Amino acid sequence: MKGERTPVRSLAARVRGRLRRLLDNSFRYELGWFLSGTAVLTLLLASPPWGVHYGELVVGEPAPRDVIVPLDVEIPDEAGTSALREAARRQVPPSYVFDASAALRVEHAIAEAFEAGRRFLEAAGQLGGASSSGRAPEPGRSAVMAPLPPGTPSDFVDACWRARFSPALEHDLETAARRLLSGLIVPRMDMLPVARPISVRTARERRETLLSDFSQIMDIDSARQRAQQMGAAIEGFAERDRGAARALLERLVEPTLTFDQEETARRMDEAARRVPLRFARLERGTVLARRGTPLTGEIVEQARAIEKARPQSLKPVPIAGTAMLSTLLFGFLWLYPSYQRRRREEPAHLFSMLALLILMMLLTTRGLLGVSSLLLDRLEPYDRMETMLYLIPASAGGMLAGLLFSGRVATVYSVFFSLPYAIIAGWDLRLLAYSLVTHFAAIYAASQYRSRAAVMKAGFAVGLAGAASAVAIDLASGSANNWQMVGADGGAALAGGAVGVPVLVSFFLPFCESLFGVLTDVRLLELSNLNNPLLSQLAASAPGSYNHSLIVGTLAEEAAKASGANGLFCRVAAFYHDVGKLKMPEYFIENLGGGGNPHERLAPSMSALVLASHVKEGARLAREYGLPQQIVDVIPQHHGTRVMTYFFEKAKKTAANGVHVNPDDFRYPGPKPQTREAAIFMLADSVEAAARTIDEPNAEKFRAMIRQISGRIILDGQFDECDLTFRDLDAIVEAFVRSLVSIYHHRVDYPTYVFDSEERRKKSEGLPREARR
Repeated sequence: MKGERTPVRSLAARVRGRLRRLLDNSFRYELGWFLSGTAVLTLLLASPPWGVHYGELVVGEPAPRDVIVPLDVEIPDEAGTSALREAARRQVPPSYVFDASAALRVEHAIAEAFEAGRRFLEAAGQLGGASSSGRAPEPGRSAVMAPLPPGTPSDFVDACWRARFSPALEHDLETAARRLLSGLIVPRMDMLPVARPISVRTARERRETLLSDFSQIMDIDSARQRAQQMGAAIEGFAERDRGAARALLERLVEPTLTFDQEETARRMDEAARRVPLRFARLERGTVLARRGTPLTGEIVEQARAIEKARPQSLKPVPIAGTAMLSTLLFGFLWLYPSYQRRRREEPAHLFSMLALLILMMLLTTRGLLGVSSLLLDRLEPYDRMETMLYLIPASAGGMLAGLLFSGRVATVYSVFFSLPYAIIAGWDLRLLAYSLVTHFAAIYAASQYRSRAAVMKAGFAVGLAGAASAVAIDLASGSANNWQMVGADGGAALAGGAVGVPVLVSFFLPFCESLFGVLTDVRLLELSNLNNPLLSQLAASAPGSYNHSLIVGTLAEEAAKASGANGLFCRVAAFYHDVGKLKMPEYFIENLGGGGNPHERLAPSMSALVLASHVKEGARLAREYGLPQQIVDVIPQHHGTRVMTYFFEKAKKTAANGVHVNPDDFRYPGPKPQTREAAIFMLADSVEAAARTIDEPNAEKFRAMIRQISGRIILDGQFDECDLTFRDLDAIVEAFVRSLVSIYHHRVDYPTYVFDSEERRKKSEGLPREARR
């Protein structure tokens, strides 16, 4: 057939092309995907997957039907919550305020009194005189009494008058008052709580301590006794005047630690508010009332609470909150591809693809969840909703994301899928943990996925991880009451992973590959089958080109692995990069089989057109046979816009004197390589052809040849549009050398045979290097 154009294939290629362009254009409108995705996610999150409605229940009337808890639910426990809040209030320590300024006020009062007394003495001319045994004059008495507390005995003023208000006496009194009022003084000790600490904070300061030892606290009576002891110890007074000092210190005693009832009440209320509403868990199958049994108020209250726990209708407030949550989720999901796009590490329109995949899997799991809720009563012992949730193969989306994109993108998908999935299932954090674990297992399984037949093995690995996580969650959370429930949950998770995940992945993967235009390793492995119709034609009609493609595939794969590119893609795409030679295989030396050189009969410009046509024809054939666009793109890029040097030089030699030969007329149509993989193809294609011309090949000759070829390609600007680095190039060169040495290794001579390679070399003379490929 030699790749002839057929009407059916041409029509199919045109239809595929139009659909691909339509899908690519639709994915380009990311704002539309954001808005529509947010709306759909809002509806999914706001609408509950199941509902409960008992009908009209009247206290005192017989139950019209059995009132049974259909699902494991939690209802508010008002009585239990009140008890917990009251206990929290009792745990709050009483709040007391310590007046640290009391000692300072008394010191100031004593200082002012003594200063007033000294001023009066100075005015009377008696400041430096000896102690007198008289009484203080009335004008001076009033000035001294003014700063002191009301009720201060007049004997104290007389005693100070007789001591001439000495600074030493003032210092002793201030020290005694400061020591006395710096302690914690309460009106009565019985005001303190029993066997409970108190909270002590200093007035006008934020310092606060918790005090359990009350031995350092005094009541008023104890403080006054201590004041008497301190007054008796003051030596600045005469013996007869020390009673006045004791009386003053007793008068100065006041409570420094007072109970703050308002702050204590506020803290108690705050502690009570921090206690969350307690919920009573009702397990599925619990019988609240049998048919005909009189309904009590408690039963009716529980039934109504169960109905509220699973609302039946969409309400404005929940929808508003859900819309905000959906917007946040999709907003952050939008940011990730934007960041990756700047780094050029992920495909274009990644957000649209991820949003569609998330919604598609949420709709699928939501549908399975609804079907499961209808079948609960018929699936004993799997008749618990938690068990059914383990059975749903939601982690298939993680495996799909890993196969379609990368492990990093799949991890992001797992988080943004698991959050709404757990919300759909009733805000179940256990399901969130289970979903993340199984998704991560699916991502790992996807990295080991090398054929569609391996889907069962990958699914079994996901099932094992799911079963282990389900059992662990049951044991850790206490959600299963017995080992039968634990076993049922583990068995459901194993079945969901081992059976459900492979089924969903096998169903959705081909669809997603076509929908997203993504080339997966699974698809590449299918295309690597050498029995592919297009490769079979190439092997039959252009065997030299076919074998050349296999060797180029080997070189390109090893070079790609060494430089961090996609080795599998390089190998598979190499099989198809020269399918355009099916049109005129005899014009390429590898297919001559010892025949004459047809280019000797053609003008150089015509030969250049023949060589250039094989990339255009190759792209056309690749599209007709439904090859992925990534492979179609590589076919023209593997020659880039390089000049066909042999025919260009031949044209210059044969041109008339003074006639300019334009090198652009002898260039391949391009484009230049756009990816590292395409650049590796260009190098591998040239290196494979040049390696055949080296006599007595060895590693050094290969390395020099590869360096020369790569240098010319770089100087020609062929790598200007791809992200190949010089570090990558060094790794590629060494990988080429290793591969070529293993292919063209030295063999010992056969003593009884003579192989004349000179004749073969002569026959190949006159053919351009491009034509030898």
